[in-house]
Amino acid sequence: MNNQTFFAIAGLFSVCACASHIKTLSEQPKETVSVYFKDGRRTDFPANSVTKVVYTPAPKPPLPPREHVLVEVSGEKDGRLVDVEELKGVRIDRSAIHSPEWERVIAITKEIPSVRVGNPVTLMRVMLETNSANEMIGLSSIKLNDPWEAKSGGGGMVRRVGNGDFVLIEHINSTYRRQGKDPVRIGSFQHQHVTLWVELPAHGTVGILGDVILSPCAETEMGRVEATVLSETPQPLEIRTLRISPGIDGGGVSRTLKFDADHTCDTGKIVAGTYNVFLPDFDVVQSRWTVHVAPGMVTRLRFVARSQRQIDMVEEDVVADTISSKP
Repeated sequence: MNNQTFFAIAGLFSVCACASHIKTLSEQPKETVSVYFKDGRRTDFPANSVTKVVYTPAPKPPLPPREHVLVEVSGEKDGRLVDVEELKGVRIDRSAIHSPEWERVIAITKEIPSVRVGNPVTLMRVMLETNSANEMIGLSSIKLNDPWEAKSGGGGMVRRVGNGDFVLIEHINSTYRRQGKDPVRIGSFQHQHVTLWVELPAHGTVGILGDVILSPCAETEMGRVEATVLSETPQPLEIRTLRISPGIDGGGVSRTLKFDADHTCDTGKIVAGTYNVFLPDFDVVQSRWTVHVAPGMVTRLRFVARSQRQIDMVEEDVVADTISSKP
């Protein structure tokens, strides 16, 4: 027998012996059961007395109640941050924040899970100076939510609200932030378009902005949009509606206008500012434009439709408005 054969037989005998030894050890009855804890502790229990080991974590201490504080707010004018008093058509009123309605919404906001763990939020209420029951207001910001619904998550960059509705600003990380403040853009058809810059509240607090009250614009501060669609194809085209929305609010509020038999429509008097125009009967991507409405002027738009998918704006003419009042 050579050396290689001898070592092979010796190795095989060692493996068999080890396996036999392990089997013998596994068959030995256990006298104790060891329990290891996350903090490194170990506790041994008699095996015949343990039927189940249940780990119950220690209860977490309750979170401290959130405090609410007033936050600073600025306005935007010509690209600069200014005092809100310099803006037309908007004012901030904090005289009602101790009313039962405000206190109820503040209490609900403090119970939102994300607020309880310290995420910064600011509460505001949007109001119209005149009782315009049918006037809807559009807002856009980094993230907006309804304080009554925020407990289940949700929210988004655009929100559509009515007179007297509360809005929750969630100050998530954003590249839009300037000087420690987040923008909130507010727009409607009959009230001034404004941008407010809201300060982030201190960590662990709920920010209170107060009532943002919008004033109606005078007729001299309004303009109109007239739109006409011409067809360059012998095929019949569907030219039914035009949709317009204030550009400042991201499309949260819009109006749908019907074309007449000559494929012309008119917005009537609307607040001066930037608007988004959309022709939904045509291509959803190619049939969108941004137009500007100036005080006392009418913006005349002329479109040429070459097919049901292709339409182009060929003219945007701004002229003095000779109509003193148009509903």
